Amino acid sequence: MTQKNTTFCDRVIFLIFSSNLLSYASFILIAPFLPPAYAKKGVSPAMIGGIFAGQSVASTLWSPVIGKLIGRTGAKFWLVGGFILMGVCFISFGLCDRLTDPLALGLIGILIRVFQGIAMGSISTACYSIASNNYPDRTE
Repeated sequence: MTQKNTTFCDRVIFLIFSSNLLSYASFILIAPFLPPAYAKKGVSPAMIGGIFAGQSVASTLWSPVIGKLIGRTGAKFWLVGGFILMGVCFISFGLCDRLTDPLALGLIGILIRVFQGIAMGSISTACYSIASNNYPDRTE
């Protein structure tokens, strides 16, 4: 392999690792802060659990859809789109602090996490597609 190809491969690997790290970090980062903050605002423990589950369920259900669409639209579209949607979700979560109604806070939190799951599924599936396209002899 030439130096140019090695550098390209290193960039692709860095892109895949960093994209997945950022995507999955969105799931974990709120764990220490959200439950106590939402409990103080009166959100029920079941609703807080739904906020956490929303992202996983949406990601699991959305990934096969992306798998079908990625051949027509390309992985870059879903990678960039996933990051844009993830950013919008982060900003939206930051604005939720202004809500005072526990039911509205919980339902909007679940909705935002569902969209984060869609973003996470888009990013992860795009990364797997990029990896398999750039390393066809190493798909295992």
